[in-house]
This record gives sequence, C-alpha cells and structure tokens, in this order.
Amino acid sequence: MKKIINLLLNNRYLKIAASCLVACCVWWHWQEYHIIERTYNVPCCYYNEGNHQVQIPDDLTILLRGKRRDLSMIEENSLALHIDLSEMSKGKHRLIIDNHNLFLPEAIKVVHWKPIHSAIVIS
Repeated sequence: MKKIINLLLNNRYLKIAASCLVACCVWWHWQEYHIIERTYNVPCCYYNEGNHQVQIPDDLTILLRGKRRDLSMIEENSLALHIDLSEMSKGKHRLIIDNHNLFLPEAIKVVHWKPIHSAIVIS
C-alpha cells in the first residue's frame, strides 16, 4: 500500500494531470456560478390603455444581476418592459420595474434603471 501511495505522490505526470483537473473544475465553477451584472436597453410596452393618451419613455437602460449562465440565456431582442394600464387611473404614476413586468426568472434581479425617475402619465 505504501508503494502505491509513494508511486502516486512521486509521479510528475500524475501531479500535472491532477493539477489540470483541479484547474478545470475551478474554471467551470467560476464560469457557471459567478454573479455578474449586465446592462440592457429595453423598450417600454403598455397595454389595456383604453381611450386614454399615455406618455411613457420609449426605452430604458436596466442593470441586471445574476449568475453568468442565467444572464447568458436572456435573448436581448425579446427583453421588454410590459406595463398593464388597466388598474391605473388618470394622472402621473411612478414607473416600477421588477422581474414581473420584464418576464425574468427569479434568479435574475433588477439592480438599477435609467432614467431613475421615470413616470407614466395618463390623460
């Protein structure tokens, strides 16, 4: 048994192979589970406006945070802010952006958006 352990510990090629295996595992873990942030420009879409005139920004810049693999699955062309106006009355309303109206999974979080004081004006 000692001979086998000594052979394994003293074998240069085995040490190199083990080091490469450990490095690959660390790299894979870093790539898959590392938390990153990405910025996207998204258009604003609204529905159920009735006969009212609506003023809303054309697009927003949003900052999303999540695992690299989750953010890489987002198709930037299909990302949009969806706003349901059916429960809003006339007047000025603060624009709230979250996962629900961006149709994002719970693993991705909205960190910030610009312009920060965006509003919906219904007249």
